[in-house]
Amino acid sequence: MSALFGMPFFTGINYWESKHATRMWHEFSPEIVEEDMKVMAEAGIDSLRVFPLWPDFQPLTVAYAESYDGEYEFMLNGEHLPDTPAGKAGVSEEACRNFETFCALAEKYHLKLVVGLVTGHMSFENFLPPAFVRRDIYTDPTVIKWLLRYVRYFVGRMKNQPAIVGWDLGNEVANMLQKKDTPDAFHVWCRAIADTIRLADPSRPVVTGFASQGGIKGRFDLTEINEYADVHTVHPYNIFELREETICSMMAFLDLAFGTRFSEDISGLPTFLQEFGAIGYLTCTEKEEALFYRGALATAFAYGCHGLMWWCAFDQGSIDFSPYDFNNIGSQYGFFREDRSPKLIAAENNIFRALTAAFPEGLPPMIRDAVVLVPRDDDKSVYPYARTAFGLLKRAGLDPTFAYALDPIPDSDLYFLPGVKSGKAITKRRWNELLEKVRNGATLYLSLDGALFREIPETAGVMVHSRVARNKHHDLTLNGKLLPFDTTIEYEAEPTTAKVLAADAEGKPFFFENDYGKGKIFFSLISPEAAALGHQGFFYDEVAPAYEEFYRAAASSVPSKKLIAVASPFIASTEHEKADGTRLVSFINFSPSERTALLDCKGHTLIPLIGPEITGNTLTLPPVGLAVYQVK
Repeated sequence: MSALFGMPFFTGINYWESKHATRMWHEFSPEIVEEDMKVMAEAGIDSLRVFPLWPDFQPLTVAYAESYDGEYEFMLNGEHLPDTPAGKAGVSEEACRNFETFCALAEKYHLKLVVGLVTGHMSFENFLPPAFVRRDIYTDPTVIKWLLRYVRYFVGRMKNQPAIVGWDLGNEVANMLQKKDTPDAFHVWCRAIADTIRLADPSRPVVTGFASQGGIKGRFDLTEINEYADVHTVHPYNIFELREETICSMMAFLDLAFGTRFSEDISGLPTFLQEFGAIGYLTCTEKEEALFYRGALATAFAYGCHGLMWWCAFDQGSIDFSPYDFNNIGSQYGFFREDRSPKLIAAENNIFRALTAAFPEGLPPMIRDAVVLVPRDDDKSVYPYARTAFGLLKRAGLDPTFAYALDPIPDSDLYFLPGVKSGKAITKRRWNELLEKVRNGATLYLSLDGALFREIPETAGVMVHSRVARNKHHDLTLNGKLLPFDTTIEYEAEPTTAKVLAADAEGKPFFFENDYGKGKIFFSLISPEAAALGHQGFFYDEVAPAYEEFYRAAASSVPSKKLIAVASPFIASTEHEKADGTRLVSFINFSPSERTALLDCKGHTLIPLIGPEITGNTLTLPPVGLAVYQVK
């Protein structure tokens, strides 16, 4: 695993001071900050994401005069701007001195800092300098001029603070977008800030600070952020989507890995879990919260997520000022209570740090054995379909790389283009590239969920006689497994050169295998991805249909890159290879209950580094347990 911010794997926290929260900079108390840092360091926290609130650090006001067309003078809290570098930037000297004290305390307690420079959005409220409240933050040239002055001055002044390891553009800055703004305006705004950061301090990475957005294009373009940033971030919160699975379930954990891997693969930037959490106790108790954190640690560690930062450090339920007085979603979400007493998750953090001490450089890179091609996202289905495909691939024993279908097609032995709904999923140019890979020996899995798609007879070896809208239930059999499907489109189809792999009870074929050049195409007129999405609690259900059999069928056509296979819907593995060829394998029990799995070690022996000895071919893991073995 590459060392991000100089740490192979970090366990961090989003930090607001325990007593004053968003008012910490103008009610600054070094004593309170130091006590906070002491308990965080004792809990094994090594990094903080911190927020210099924009109006506290650039408290610009405006004196208005009619004869000067409105704005007469920009001022600092109603006073003339001092004739100093800080004054010319509209920056508060007092706030900067407080931040320097803060940095010194962080250095004392060996805490690394990722600094959210433009913190103008926090906990569903926008915090803006008074001079800019009525202006468009992203397109108003006056706002941008003063903002860049602030960024250049602040970064230039703080660049000698050794505790700082990264400059975050700001907390979820995309959330300040106004309706008339465009993604391109936001791109230019971000690039201006990033270039100003580098002008003042070229030695540290620029971090996006973005929340995950559920797609590739939208408020920001995932394929373009590498033009201005060095590190990307995701903020996945299970609670805000109210999924069918509980917070301690396979998909809740895999969603953390999926969001990170999806974003890193598509953007080309190292991506980490900058914000996540249980957000209070309407969905779980402190016990389940600790299990969720345990699983998050194990998942992020095994799936190459670089590190993670919990939201947030201290409970904020007793705070009676904005935004905490109107934000009712749950303010008891801290690592610690308001009196700094640790919750169960603090103990989990130290246990994890002790367990993984045997890996001072983290785990080696994860072996990936397939490419998931993400279609052009013309609708909101692309992200959930990709996420479901990720879960099905895990159940089939595969670990994918994600690639945008409109970008050049990367080399792979195995491709998945799952659950296509859009008729604009892939361009002709990229489709031809993909077919060329298949002709040369690769395997392609393609499933449709209602989309019209080109060249099916020529490539999949299937002739479609009719296609009509009709709701119908089908029971398919694949690899001896009964798989129920409810469809909204009926096809009358027959194979020409293809082999039928799955048909319903009436013999109607739906899933085909066809030779194509030196490779193969596995084609489905029915979407197991849609079926899994439509099955409530699919990744939590003890007896969910085995829709992953479609993926296993495709994967069986290429040699496996894995040395170990695990048979369990709840225990999943990843394999990692060191530079010298040594193979490590991790297992995670994605369940709040003890689970047992059968292993196929293919003649290899597993030497425990974390976890129990394996006797025979059976592995038993405790609730949300992690195990790591060397493969001999």
